[in-house]
Amino acid sequence: MIFAFYILCPYLNTQRLWPDEALYGWYAHQIFTNPSLIFSKEIVEFHPPLFSVLLAIGHVFFPEKLADHLIPMLISISGISLIYLLGAKIKDPFTGLCAAINLAFNVLYLSISTHILIDGTLAVFVMLFIHVLLNTSAFPARGSTGEQIVIGSIAASVILLKWSGILVIPLFLCYLSLCPGHISLQKRIKGSLLAFAIPLMAVLFLLFNNLFQLGHFLPDISALEGKYLIKPVWYYLLNLHNILILPYLIPLFLFGIFIIIKARTPGHILLAIWFLVFLGGISLTPEKDLRYGILLLPSALLISCVGLSTLIEWCARTEKQRSLIGALAIIAMLGTYSILFPRVQRFLDKGALTFTGFKEAGQRVKEEASANTLIMASSPRIIRYYSHINFKEFGGQIVSLSMDRLVFEETVKNEKGPLIVTVDHWERTSQPKWLYPVSPNTRQYMEGLGFRLIYVEEQEIYGATGKKELTPVVWVFKRSEAE
Repeated sequence: MIFAFYILCPYLNTQRLWPDEALYGWYAHQIFTNPSLIFSKEIVEFHPPLFSVLLAIGHVFFPEKLADHLIPMLISISGISLIYLLGAKIKDPFTGLCAAINLAFNVLYLSISTHILIDGTLAVFVMLFIHVLLNTSAFPARGSTGEQIVIGSIAASVILLKWSGILVIPLFLCYLSLCPGHISLQKRIKGSLLAFAIPLMAVLFLLFNNLFQLGHFLPDISALEGKYLIKPVWYYLLNLHNILILPYLIPLFLFGIFIIIKARTPGHILLAIWFLVFLGGISLTPEKDLRYGILLLPSALLISCVGLSTLIEWCARTEKQRSLIGALAIIAMLGTYSILFPRVQRFLDKGALTFTGFKEAGQRVKEEASANTLIMASSPRIIRYYSHINFKEFGGQIVSLSMDRLVFEETVKNEKGPLIVTVDHWERTSQPKWLYPVSPNTRQYMEGLGFRLIYVEEQEIYGATGKKELTPVVWVFKRSEAE
């Protein structure tokens, strides 16, 4: 944990900001400023609000931008402790230690931890849910009301982070159905009604709140409709090596699956269900991205480490031999990661130099904009985050820059007040081709519409040659009031 914090600390002050990061950061700003907005249309349009609430709590103790990066980072680092506890509970302390080491050095996990994104926090909350299940009575039917409240509350928290967290409900149901024991399924479910009721009530509340705020039960379902990043259903299985990072973990993972099927203890069964339910859930969504695979990472690492621990047990004849082989395995693991670490750091450094320049551009937009200025931005979420000017839909002045040149020209013609247009180097798919890349011709076109280029932000980024180059990354145009 200490080493992970040491690796991640330099990125607390990064300027890099993805559109999704800007979205959650802005929500946190709004909630901190006005807590009554927690379940408003502005906040719940895409995801439930808990992640942004956690960020907003951080604003109480730290400056806004620092809190937005620090809170997800600290939660992700706490996941290293959780995976150790899970491994120790499911198999033995060696399994937990191996899983913790692999998670602490996993480049996907480290990269997500430097971003203001829900994914890492969601993975940690799911680990917490699994930990609670393993450390209460074998089934809530034999547990106390307090245990059921804890299980249900954590399940509800997972769902309140992100809609994909609803997978904890089928996970829990499968665990009750498949875990060995003498209690009948009917009694297990009957004794678990409170634990089920709490997350189900959370889901119903979110759905009806959406109906009241958005006019429909479901939030934005672009991912379910497959509008972006469409990949085949087996994408995550084929990229399991990219999620686990170390290729030698793949045979250990397969061996771990064999051990789980053979052992069939409650812990082993829960581990298998955890992996399979989340694999099935995120694989059925047309939109797929490697960062969403972080939900598979903890369970896949634990399965691999169960395989490694069992393999060592089979190879060692005595406890002394087992300890020696285990120590050698840990040393080999640390040695491998120490060799890979410079590459990991280069990857993190390179990522930190993307999506930069918006801080300065957003401040310039804020300075130039008057109360009646319409701001058209190609990356509106990021400009909103740094300018603190809201979208026009919510009483502000920012709208998305149209991809259609004729629509843009019609807006310019009809708008009599001042106009500001921002275009950037980063979000290529949202840059209008008639303006990006900015060139003498496009500048002449904008001047013909009454605009002048008032600001260009240059940043040192990695160019096509792979070397750092000072490059224009954000352009700001302004037109004064139409005559």
